[in-house]
Amino acid sequence: MSVLDGLQTTEAITRFLRNKETKVTDIFTFITEKLFNQDDAEDDNNSIKLPQSEKFILELLIDRISQSNKLNEKFVYSEYTWILFNLVWKRCNNQDTRLSTMRSKVFANFKFGDIFTKILKGLKLNKIYENQIYIEQLVNFMKLLVGSIRIHLSNEQNVYLIQSLLSFIVEYQNYPLSLNESILFLISSIFKLNNTNSFSYEIKNKSEFSRSCLANMILVNNKYITNSVIKSDIKNILNKTLFSDNDEKSTVKFIEQFASVEYNQITLSETDILYLIKLLISKVDVNQLEDIIKILIKSYPIYSTILLKEITDMNKTLSVDFLSSLVESAIETNNEESINLIIHCIKRSSDVALKYSEKICILCTLNKNVNTINLFKKLFESYIKTREIDELVKLWRELIEKYPNSLFESDDIIDYASSKIVTFSYTQLSRLVENEVIKYKENPKNQPAFLLSVCKGLFRGVSGTIQNALSKTIIQNLNKLKPDLVSLLKIESNSGWKLRYYILNLFDVEDLEEQVDFILKQKAIDNDYYFYSICRIIEQDITKLNNDFIKKFKSYFNKISSKNFQKRIFMRWFMLIEILFEEKIIKSFVEKLIQGLDSSEIVDILQNNLIQTQPKITIQFIEYFMHHKEYYNYLQFVSIYAFNKVQKVNILDLMLKNIDEDYARDIIINILRVPTYKSLIESDFDSLIDLAEKRDEKLDKIIELVLNLHLKQPVESEKYILNAFNVVIKKIKGLSKKKFSKNQSYLSINLKLVTQSKNNNKFLDEKEKLISVSFEQISKLLVDTKSVETATIMIQFLTNMNFQLKKSIVPDGIKDIIGDLGLKYEDDKAFQNVLFGFICSFGGDVYKPQYIFALYIVLNGGIINQQYIKNYISKLSEKDEIKFIESWFSVCSSIKNYNSLDELNRYVELTSFFIGGVNKSENSNHVKLIHALFVNSISEIFTQIKERETDLNIFIFLECLKEVVSRKIWLFTQYSMELTLGMIVFISDNITGDNNDIYLQICLIFAGIVLYQRKRLSNRHHLIDSVLISLMRTLIVHSNKLGAECGLTFERLVSNVCEPNVSNISVLNKLEIENKDASINEALSQMKSGLRKYSGVLILNYLKFYLQYQISLEIKTHLNNSVYMILDLMTPNEMSYLNKSLDNQSRIVFRSLYGDYQKFY
Repeated sequence: MSVLDGLQTTEAITRFLRNKETKVTDIFTFITEKLFNQDDAEDDNNSIKLPQSEKFILELLIDRISQSNKLNEKFVYSEYTWILFNLVWKRCNNQDTRLSTMRSKVFANFKFGDIFTKILKGLKLNKIYENQIYIEQLVNFMKLLVGSIRIHLSNEQNVYLIQSLLSFIVEYQNYPLSLNESILFLISSIFKLNNTNSFSYEIKNKSEFSRSCLANMILVNNKYITNSVIKSDIKNILNKTLFSDNDEKSTVKFIEQFASVEYNQITLSETDILYLIKLLISKVDVNQLEDIIKILIKSYPIYSTILLKEITDMNKTLSVDFLSSLVESAIETNNEESINLIIHCIKRSSDVALKYSEKICILCTLNKNVNTINLFKKLFESYIKTREIDELVKLWRELIEKYPNSLFESDDIIDYASSKIVTFSYTQLSRLVENEVIKYKENPKNQPAFLLSVCKGLFRGVSGTIQNALSKTIIQNLNKLKPDLVSLLKIESNSGWKLRYYILNLFDVEDLEEQVDFILKQKAIDNDYYFYSICRIIEQDITKLNNDFIKKFKSYFNKISSKNFQKRIFMRWFMLIEILFEEKIIKSFVEKLIQGLDSSEIVDILQNNLIQTQPKITIQFIEYFMHHKEYYNYLQFVSIYAFNKVQKVNILDLMLKNIDEDYARDIIINILRVPTYKSLIESDFDSLIDLAEKRDEKLDKIIELVLNLHLKQPVESEKYILNAFNVVIKKIKGLSKKKFSKNQSYLSINLKLVTQSKNNNKFLDEKEKLISVSFEQISKLLVDTKSVETATIMIQFLTNMNFQLKKSIVPDGIKDIIGDLGLKYEDDKAFQNVLFGFICSFGGDVYKPQYIFALYIVLNGGIINQQYIKNYISKLSEKDEIKFIESWFSVCSSIKNYNSLDELNRYVELTSFFIGGVNKSENSNHVKLIHALFVNSISEIFTQIKERETDLNIFIFLECLKEVVSRKIWLFTQYSMELTLGMIVFISDNITGDNNDIYLQICLIFAGIVLYQRKRLSNRHHLIDSVLISLMRTLIVHSNKLGAECGLTFERLVSNVCEPNVSNISVLNKLEIENKDASINEALSQMKSGLRKYSGVLILNYLKFYLQYQISLEIKTHLNNSVYMILDLMTPNEMSYLNKSLDNQSRIVFRSLYGDYQKFY
C-alpha cells in the first residue's frame, strides 16, 4: 500500500507535510490528487481531514522558500512548489471571502524582496532559469503577489530583481514570446513599485541600473518581444531612469557607466545602439549629446559611422570642437570605420575639413580604395562650399607633385572634379585655367589633374551628356578657353599624352593643323593615350595615317597593352580596326582581347550593335567562339545577321550536340529566325524526335519553329513534311502499352504537326490519316491502361487534338471508356479535371451541355477547367447556334437558384464565357435573342453583386465585358450600355480599397464604352458624370491602397472622354475630303460642347473630395492631370461662373489648381 493511502488523520497529514525529508513531488501528488480532490469522494468516513488546508499549505510553502538551508533548496528549485502556490492562490479566488481574507493575512508579513532576491540569485547560479515550466510558474506567482499584496522593496532589491529577470531572457534565448512578454510585464510592475510620480531611484541606483540592466533591456525590446504596450513600458522605464529632472548632466554619467561594462560593449548590435541614441536625441541638449556620442564611439568604434550619421541627420548644429575631436581620433585609428567617420564629420562641417585637410590627404595616400577616394571627394566638396577654390587647386597640384601615381590623379577623382568644375563661372574658371596652364608649362612632368578635369567637364557639354541650360554655358566657355587649351598640345612631354587626348576630343582636327602636325612628328611611346590621340586624329582625317603607326599599334596591342586599352579600342575605334588591318591581324587582336576579358566585358562589346556591322571583326569573334567550347555561350549575343550561311549550319549542328545546355537552345532559336534548311536539326526529322523525347518547353518551341519553317514552303519542303507524317503515323501505329512511356514523345510531334498544318491544305490527306490513326490507336491503349500518369498523357493528347479540329472526333465506345476511367480514379482530383477537358473537347456531340455545366460546377472551376469550358462554349457557338442560345438561357436562369457562393461564382463564370464566346448570327431573330440574353446576364449578375457586394468573384465577368465592349460592338444595345454604366457606379462605390484589379477593369470597361459606343452617350452626359464622379471618389478615398496604375488608368479614361477619337466619328463617305474634314471638326466641336455643360460638376466634386480626404502624392499627380483636361474643355466664362459658385475653402484650392493648369498644361 502506498504511503499516501494511509494519510487519513489530521495528525498524520501534518506530520507528513512538515517532514523536511518528504519529497516535493509526493507533497504535490498528495495535495492535488488526495486533499484537493475530495469532491468525488462518496464516503465521508474515508475523506481526508485537514482543517483550513489552504492556509496550512500556504504557510508551509512560505516557510520552505524563506529558509536558507540545503534541505529547503529542493523546494525552492522545484517547479511543483510554484505550481502549488498558483493552485492554492486560485482556490482562494472563489466566492468565499474568508479564503481571500486568510490569504491576505498569510502574506501580510511576506518579505518579497529578501526572498526573491535570494531565489533569483540561486536560479542564476544553478542555471535553473533554463527550466521553462519553472520560470513560467515562478513569474506567474510573482505577478500575483505584486498585483495583490503590499510590497516594500529597497531600490537595490528592485534593480537586482529587474537585472536577474532580464538576464534569464537574454541568456536562455529560447523562451516563447508569451513568456518573454509575461516576464517584461512583471519587470514593469516591479519597477513601478519604487518609481512613481512622487519618488524614484536615487542616482546610485540609476547608475547601477545603467550598468546592469540597460543593455539587456534594449536587447530584449528589440529582439525578444513584439507587444507594443510592453515596448512602450520599456521606453518609459528607460526615460525615467536615464533622465533626471534635477541634474541634466547625470544622463552623460549614466551612459558612461553603461559603456564602461565589457558585457555591454560586446552584447549590443548596431540596431540596439541606434535605439539608444534615438531615445537620447530628443531628451538632451547638443553639448550632452556630443559627450554621449564620444563615449559611445569609444566603446563601439565599429558603429561610429552610423552613430554620427544618425546625429547629422537630425539637423542639430554640432560644435567644431566636437567634430574635431572625432576626426583627430579617427585619423589616429586609420581603418575603414574611422574613414567613414571622418567623411561624416567633414560633410557636417567644412571648417573641420579645412582644418584637418593636410592630415586627411596624408591618410588618403596610405590606402587607395573606395573609402579614401570618397574621403578626398568630400574634402574637395568642402573647399568648394567655402569658396576656397584657389587653395583647393593649389593643394591638389602639390599633392600630385608630392605623391605621384596616387589616388589624387586617379580617373575617379578627375571624373568627380569635372562634374563640379563645369559649374564654375567663366571668370573663375578662366583664371584657374590660365594659372594652371602656366604652372604646367613650367613643369610638364606631373599629371595636370585640374586641367584634365576641366577638359572632361567641358566634354560633357560638347558630347551632349548634359542636356540643359548648363550645356550652352559650357560650350561658350569652351570657345573662350580654346587658345589656352590648344597651346598645351605643343608642349613636349611624354606625360602629357592624356591631356592631349582630352583636348583633341574637344575640337575638330581641321582647326588644329599646326598642332596636329606637331603631335604626329612626336616619337611613339608605349602609352595608351599616345595611341588614343593618334586614333582620334586619324578617325577625322585618314590621310594623316602612316605605316609606322600601324606597325607600332600592332606591336603595342599584341605585346604590351592592358586589357583596358584593348577593350577601349574595340568599344571606341572598332571601325578603324576594320579598315586598317587585314583579317589575320584582326584575328590576333580578337584572340588577345577575348583571353584578357571577363564574361561581362565580352558581352559589353558584343552588345554594341555597330561592331556587329563590321564583317572582318565579327567573323573572328564567331570563329573563336565556335572553336572554343568554353566560349560557345557567347554566340547567343551575336546578331543573327552577322553569321554567314556556312557558319549558321555549323553552329546549329554544334549546338545540337550540346542541346542540354540552355545557351545552346537559345542560340538555335535565334538562328532559326533566318533558316538555312541545311543543318541537321532542319533537315533530319529524327533529330526533332530526339528533342521531343527530352520533354522540355524550350525544345518544344524549337520543334514548332522547324516544322513551321517547312510548312511555310510546302513545295520545297514536301519531301521533309511527307516523311514527317509517315514517320509519325508509323510510330503511332506501333505504340503499345510496354513501349508507350518510351515513345510518348511522338504524341508531342504528332500534335505539333496537326497544329502547325491546320491552315495548309497541301497535306490534308496525310493530316487526316494521322488524326484517324492517332485516335484509333490511343483509344485502344486507353482502355487497358493501368497507370494514371499514362492515362493522363493519352487523354491530354486526345483533348488537345480535338480542340484543334473544326469537327471533333468521337471514338467508338468513348462514353463507356470515360465512365470506367472516372470510377477507377474518382479520388484523383487532377485526373478528374483532365477527364473533364476530354469531355469538353467533343463539343455537343457526346454529352448534353447541361451535363457538362453541372460537371464544371461540381469540379469547382479552376484555371485549367475554365479554359476547357471556354473552348467548349466557343465550339458550341460555332457549331449549333440554337443549342448555344438554349444553353446560355439555362445558365443565366440558374443564377437565381444557386445553393452556395461557390456555385454562384461558377454560374457567373459560365455566363461570362457565354458572353465572350458568342458570335454574331446571320439570323435576325437569333440576334434579338442574344441581345436579350446579354441584357439579362448583366442584370442577373448586377442583382447578385448588389446583394452580396464584396463576396462575389466578378473579375472574370468584368474582364469579359472589357473584351466584348471593344471586339463585339454589335452586342451592346442602348439599354445594356446604360445598365453596364449603372453597375460600374455601384461596384466603384463599394470598392474596399484592396481591389486594384477590379478598379482597373471597370475603368477599362467605361473607356471601351467611351471609345466604341460614343454615339450611345449622346445626350447622356449625366451618365458620364456619375461614372467619373464615382471613380474619382473611390480613387481619392482609397488613394493609399489603390496603386499608381489605377491613377494612370483613370487619367487615360478622362483623356478618352475629353478628347473624342476621330476614327469613331462617323460622317458620310461621299463627302469630299475638305467637306469631310469640316464635318469631322463640327462633330468634334458638338461633342465637346455637350461635355462642357457638365464638366463643371466634375470640378466641383473634385474640390469637395480634395477638401474631405487625404490624397497620396502618386495618385494626386494623375488626378491633377485629369482635372487639367476637364478645365481645358471649359471657356473662360464658364470657369468664372464656376469660381463664383465656390465657397472660400474651395475657391483657394481652385485658384491654386487653375494656376498650375495655366503653368503646366
